[in-house]
Parts: sequence; C-alpha cells; structure tokens
Amino acid sequence: FWYTYLEDGTPQWYQAQAAAPDANSGWWRAPLYRAAWDGSKAHLTQVGNVTLAPIATNEFMFTWSLEGQSGSERFVQLARTGDCPNFNGAMTNFTGAWYAPTLSGYGMDVLSLPEQQFDVFYFYDDLGLARWGVGSSLPFAASSTLTFNQNTGFCPSCAYAPVTKQPLGTINVDYASATGGNFSTNLVLQPPLSGSWVTNKPMVRLTGSPACTQ
Repeated sequence: FWYTYLEDGTPQWYQAQAAAPDANSGWWRAPLYRAAWDGSKAHLTQVGNVTLAPIATNEFMFTWSLEGQSGSERFVQLARTGDCPNFNGAMTNFTGAWYAPTLSGYGMDVLSLPEQQFDVFYFYDDLGLARWGVGSSLPFAASSTLTFNQNTGFCPSCAYAPVTKQPLGTINVDYASATGGNFSTNLVLQPPLSGSWVTNKPMVRLTGSPACTQ
C-alpha cells in the first residue's frame, strides 16, 4: 500500500502486488492500482507502476509512475524490528496487514511494539474513493481503542506542504490470536471530504508472520 495525497491535499491510497524479489536481488517492480468502492466490493484500475530498489540495510529507493507523472524518493525504515508485545505469555508479532474477509477491500496496516500500536486504516468515502486515516494507542494491548486522524498533505508531484490533521473517529481492535480477531470502526470524514465508515467485523491477518524475530 502507498499512502499519499491527491493534488487537493486529501488522503489517497494505492496498492501494488507482485511476486517477492529474488533473495540475492531485492529489486521489486509491480503495477500500481487505484481502488474504488461500489458499496459492497472494491474495483481496481491500473494507474502506473512502482519499483523498489534497496540501497542499504534499512533503506530503499521508491520509484513511481502515476497517471503520466513519475518520480523517486528515498525511504528509511522508521520502526525497529525484533521487539514484540507479550500476548498470552509469549512474545508475538502483530505487525502486518489485516482485513475483514467477509467484506474485503478495506483493512488496516498494523505496527505493533510493546509500548505502542500504530495503525493506518484504509477505506472509502461516500463517493467510493480510496481514503485513509492514522491512529495509535499506548501501550500495546490485545484489546484497545485507537483514536484516528484524517491528514492533509502534499501529492507525490507537488511541492512540500506541512501535514495537518483533523479528528476522524475511533477503532476498537480486539486480537483473539496472532492471526485473527475483530475490529469495529466509527469513522466520519471531515470537510472537504464526506462519508463515514462504521463497521463491526471479524479480521484476519493478510501479511506478516506471528513469529517474533529477535
């Protein structure tokens, strides 16, 4: 998932998927898609391509083409690895993508550390356009309520502008295991966007491993 902004500063996400790169390469290229929601499911339209090229242990170059424009950015790993929260007496990794299999097409990217859970929730507005919000809670807990914000920023080809935020709502997250649980959402988009995302669904892990790599 690529979480970014449109030309008007409103949040927009894209997705890309392809086979994992060769172990001795690390180079990865995939078609880039925009998602739209018809009320019951998502539809994908290819809008470009993305390439990841490793340049250091925890760094890569992200190169993109998007609807006739292109660019590159250097990315650096922000969160540490090998430090997982305790779940039922065992160090367990919850970091990864989670989604609702009974209503697929939206979901949540989770970063779990003992002292914090930080999530990005991707969903849609009342026009069916892909939107996202960010939330966190301290410390990590198997059952928690996260307060989410709706950010405004700058598009990939736009000049830098400070990111601002507005309240978006809350999400209750309950992990039953390292691979499943439930999330209930109560999100209301702020102007200039409109729409809400209110659901209560079982969730399952889509990516990542429950194993905690020390």
